[in-house]
Amino acid sequence: MDERTVFIERGPNGTILVRVPSRRVGGYQPPDAVFTFRCGDPQFEYWMSQLSHQESQARSLSAISPS
Repeated sequence: MDERTVFIERGPNGTILVRVPSRRVGGYQPPDAVFTFRCGDPQFEYWMSQLSHQESQARSLSAISPS
């Protein structure tokens, strides 16, 4: 199971999609919280930098991992 608390992906038209998985509480699991940010949104630059960092880490790990 993936232990990350936030999933960030690049969406269509340059949007940033941020998904926060829900947690089961008392037998009920609500839907995940999903946010989208577009260029010009106040938090867009923050999430873009987080996505860039995530992508650079993924590239570094794939360069280290044997094929």
